[in-house]
Amino acid sequence: MQKHHLIALLCGGLVAAWPLKGQGQNAAPIAEVFIGGSTLWETTPLRIRFTNPGFDLATTYNRNRFVGLETNISAFQDATPGSPVDVDRFRLLLGPHFAHNANSRVSLFAHALLGLTHGEKCTAGCLLNRYPPGPLFAAQETGNAFTIGVGGGVDVHIFRWFWFRPVQADYVHVFFPNDVEPATLSTPENNLQLAFGFAFRFGSRGKTSKK
Repeated sequence: MQKHHLIALLCGGLVAAWPLKGQGQNAAPIAEVFIGGSTLWETTPLRIRFTNPGFDLATTYNRNRFVGLETNISAFQDATPGSPVDVDRFRLLLGPHFAHNANSRVSLFAHALLGLTHGEKCTAGCLLNRYPPGPLFAAQETGNAFTIGVGGGVDVHIFRWFWFRPVQADYVHVFFPNDVEPATLSTPENNLQLAFGFAFRFGSRGKTSKK
């Protein structure tokens, strides 16, 4: 059901962003900063579920009206209720950003990103090391994984340089090696990352054309 709602929302954004008759392509910002919350629909050989909410930060520098370079940083904490195991993930991705500023109200974008995910598993004893009375001897395992993220979203103009992003959806494939932690950081991971928040746009590149 959630998948159907997501598809319907993206289709609605496509319809809203389609150029209207007599309305030309708008200029793109020189730079854009997105700040928002996100969650991860995690799919591994052992489990399928949402992680705890995290954050998503992205900066984009536009080379022209259609193509830019995006840097994306996100982090999640995955704590299973009633379990003494805590898993942290920190992700850094970089790649091309494609935008379609069809009108002054709605903007569509897509991106294809590559980078790394750092994962850390910590047991209850390990968690005590971060706070008093530590230190204690406990298992802690970490690992880095090559990561691919492909997706896009919709931005809605609020006023001037301020935009609202109701949805951003990305397919994220994480290549954790088996010897890192087969019980939690298993290989491979096929994840759906959802985010929403606010975008701040600065400058203007390209001119608006009208028919």
